[in-house]
Amino acid sequence: MIMERKRNTDCIILPVFYDVDPSEVRNQTGSFAAAFVDHEKRFKKEMEQVNGWRIALKEVADLGGIVLGDGYEAQLVQSIVEKVSKNLDRKIFHVPLHFIGRDHLVKYINSWLQDGTHGAAIAILYGIGGVGKTAIAKTVYNQNFHKFEGRSFLSNVRERSKESNGVVCLQRQLLSDILNKTADETHDVDEGIIKIKDALCCRRTLIVLDDVDKWY
Repeated sequence: MIMERKRNTDCIILPVFYDVDPSEVRNQTGSFAAAFVDHEKRFKKEMEQVNGWRIALKEVADLGGIVLGDGYEAQLVQSIVEKVSKNLDRKIFHVPLHFIGRDHLVKYINSWLQDGTHGAAIAILYGIGGVGKTAIAKTVYNQNFHKFEGRSFLSNVRERSKESNGVVCLQRQLLSDILNKTADETHDVDEGIIKIKDALCCRRTLIVLDDVDKWY
């Protein structure tokens, strides 16, 4: 039924091979062979359905997925969480494919983000307009957001903060992004600061503020 749904709709399937080799699923060997011998006896009049099961299992194995192998279950669970989170949150940004001088900066920032430290840290990209700061920030965000429990990319902060109640609106979006739900009403900047501190507590979060011209 799962594979039938995949054939008819645009859904994502993540097979998890727990204590089984994908080749056994694909070729129906080992315990799968014994199971199908039993199925063919029990469903003699429904062989079309049995063959459908065989085809579905082959398709599942061909999808790849996550294999426990000799690893630890905790690592398997973490891999599942990361892949599912990446597929559920598809907020990625368009970035030009060819952008001269971007790659080495992106690699440097990625290395900084992934250095394993647990404290809060800030990186600032600064320079004159049009040199590609936003493109670099979007690229780094696209490549790393799925590794964090919370994430938010606030665009055009300078212009939006000038609007009526603009900073509060930015705070509200930040909270909604981090908590992955509609944030409660925020009435002023001070209240927003408190709520943001609470939301960030004990949560590894990636936040990008684009086009900032002063501290708030």
